[in-house]
Amino acid sequence: MNSGPKNFKKRPRSNGSGNERTHDAEARGGIRPMEPALQVENHYFVNIRLDAGLIRSREELAKRNITSRPWLSVLQKPDDPTSWLAKLKLELTQARDGAKSLYTGVLMNAGEFRLSPEVPEEERHNYVMEHAGAFLYAAMRECIATLTARSLNGMIELPALDARSFIPSETKKTDAPTRIKASK
Repeated sequence: MNSGPKNFKKRPRSNGSGNERTHDAEARGGIRPMEPALQVENHYFVNIRLDAGLIRSREELAKRNITSRPWLSVLQKPDDPTSWLAKLKLELTQARDGAKSLYTGVLMNAGEFRLSPEVPEEERHNYVMEHAGAFLYAAMRECIATLTARSLNGMIELPALDARSFIPSETKKTDAPTRIKASK
């Protein structure tokens, strides 16, 4: 088994001045690397139930109907103002107009997040709602695409959504489902 040239030695990375590259902010003129305001510490799926609807005709399959309802909840840990939990539940349901749905089911994922203490206190809840929601929804989109890729009715991709929709709005309260046209 060849592991490369015998005379090969790892050299420290250089910044061009001959000095070893360092991640120390002082050595870089006081410039610190940019840290995200919300960091993912852990995320996992809590529940996955996905049923392929029995679609008998090509016309029904071509409609590719999916109706989804996402719900996001976040909770700040009482002993640590920078530690947050978020949970996203997504229901795939039959369409209200009676059209057969490609898939029905419930998926739920959750995550543990660390929020920078530099985020102003009055903005923290909405900031976590928006960004944790975006992260968890993206993970859910990927999971659904993977699970349905070799399924009876074919792969579906949930559409991207504006993560600001996870922020509660006092002026707009609706329980109407989001209508999704799945990709072909």
